[in-house]
Parts: sequence; structure tokens; C-alpha cells
Amino acid sequence: MGTLDPFEALAALGLRSVEVAVSRGAAVEAFSANRGKPFELTSAADRRELWGLMEAEGVSVCAFLMGNDFTSGEFHREVGALVATCEAAEATGVPAVRVDMVLGDSRMPQAEFVRRCGEAVRQALKATDMVRIGVENHGNTSNRPEILEQLFEAVGDRRFGLTLDSGNFYWYGHPLARVYEIMKKYADRVCHTHIKNIAYPAGLRNVQREMGYRYGDYVAPIYEGDVDHGKVVAILRAAGYDGDLTVEDESLGKFPAEKRAEVLKKDVEYLRSLI
Repeated sequence: MGTLDPFEALAALGLRSVEVAVSRGAAVEAFSANRGKPFELTSAADRRELWGLMEAEGVSVCAFLMGNDFTSGEFHREVGALVATCEAAEATGVPAVRVDMVLGDSRMPQAEFVRRCGEAVRQALKATDMVRIGVENHGNTSNRPEILEQLFEAVGDRRFGLTLDSGNFYWYGHPLARVYEIMKKYADRVCHTHIKNIAYPAGLRNVQREMGYRYGDYVAPIYEGDVDHGKVVAILRAAGYDGDLTVEDESLGKFPAEKRAEVLKKDVEYLRSLI
């Protein structure tokens, strides 16, 4: 965007809502440049200061974004950060917290991983009453519907849902037709979204591909890729979803710096045209 000020960037795009990244220590570094230190979500005073800043700028938070590692040897620390973030979300009216549940290269058995994820989410839900937790379909794990089923079963609470990444099922290798089928299956569990896109050659769109196949080459602006977000919005609307469409355009690195704001503006205009 050509600016380091997130509020200026949001204003330039005509947006008044944003997803806010939270560290694994339950701290927010964004918006803290003038403060000189992160906002600690475990601190009531820090939460008040952060929300005072957001209100003064007229910006709301659609979700907290966490990057969790439930395979960590510091599992209890990971759970503590999730609980603290969910408590902060509840206290400040943030409707959803995105969690990451990816085995990656860990040698942990899948069953143990699912058990840990379920325990972590149950503890966070027990500490709150309203906020929803959404596992993102991400990486080599939660892009697999069978794993999503196991995670939902392990938690057993409808406040645990899905942060639907509209590009990740496709990135994983699912054929495009299958991507829409999966979205329909889980649409009633969506509590938050990430919106991105990929443009594969025609011969690759409806075949099973290897995970992440040449993503850097084929990642595309939201308004140009193969995933029809008109269909995605219709699927979500039919399931009763009325939350955010969070722009996560990962194609920006393919454009000169001076063109990236223009691409983002087109993304926003395109999504607005769908709703």
C-alpha cells in the first residue's frame, strides 16, 4: 500500500474492519508503532487502550488471528494463549478467533494431535460464552475434510467452527468442483473467512493435484482466479452466514509495489459487488 500506517491503508481501501494478528504469547503488535510495545491481551488496561485507539479511528475488528502450534512441548502455554485471546475477544466484542491446526512435519500421531486440539478448544470455550473459534482449512492437515470431521467431533460444540479460506482447499489439490462441495458441506459452520484465489490452466482445474502445486506461479488476485466467489457468497448466504469477507490476496508479490494498492482496491470492489 505504500504506507506503514494500517489505519491509512484501511482508509485508502475504504475499509473500516480488519482482522488482527495475535502472537503466540497473546499480544498484538499491529497498531502499536507510536506506543513502542505490543498490546498484551492478558492486560485489561492494554485491551482498553487498544480498543480506545480502534474506536477513535472508527475501525472494528472482525476476528483475532492466531498461529497455534498444538504439537508444541509447551502445550499448556499454547492453550493459555488461546484462552487469553478468546477472553479478550469476548471482553471487546470480537466475534471470532481463528486458530491454526496443522501437523506440518511433526511426528505426533494424528489421533494425539486431534485430541490436543480438542482439549485446547474446549478449555477456551469453557472460559467464554459468546466468541466463536474457527479452525482454518490450512496446510497439510485441516484442508482434509476427514480431519475437519475429527476436529469437530473432538470438540463437540457448535461454537467451534470453520475459518473458511476460499483458496486453500483448491491450493491443497482438490478439484474445483470438489472445492464447492466441501464448502457447501461446512457452510453452516463458517464463523470467519479468508478470501484468496488461484488461476490454474484449464486442464488442471478439475483434476486432483499435488498439494500446493506451483502456487507461486498460479496464485492470482481475488477477482481473476478460478474460484467463483459469487458461488462462494451464495453458498455462505444460503447457510445463514452474514459475517466478514476478509481479503487475503497472496498474489501481491507478483506485482510491482506501485501496483499493489490498485490490485487490492479491485479485490475490495469485486467483493462488494457480490454482497
